[in-house]
Amino acid sequence: RYFCGDIVEVHCFAVKAPGRSIYSTAQFNLRFASGCLGHLTGSYDIERGHPMERCEVAGLKGRFVIDDMYREVTLYPAGDLEKRVYSNPIFGGMRDFEDTFRNR
Repeated sequence: RYFCGDIVEVHCFAVKAPGRSIYSTAQFNLRFASGCLGHLTGSYDIERGHPMERCEVAGLKGRFVIDDMYREVTLYPAGDLEKRVYSNPIFGGMRDFEDTFRNR
C-alpha cells in the first residue's frame, strides 16, 4: 500500500516441490487501484546462503532495489547512468532469516 495503494486483483500460480505435501513456491501478480502492477514470488525451496529477499520498485522517475531486508539499497534514477548504492552496516553477513531477529 505504501508504494502503490490498495490491491484490487490477484492472480497466483503455486507448485509443490518434490517430496513436499504443501505448496512451497508461489508467484503472485497484483493489480492496484492506482493502475500499478506488481509481482511477488515466495518459496521455501530457495537455497540458503544466497540473497533471500529482494524488492524492486520501478516508475517513471527511476527504480530502486532493496536486497535482504535492507542489507543494501540500489537507486537507479531515470536519465542518470550512474547508480547509487547504500549499504547498511548492521548487516554483517547473516546466513539465515532467523539471524535477523537478533539484530532487531
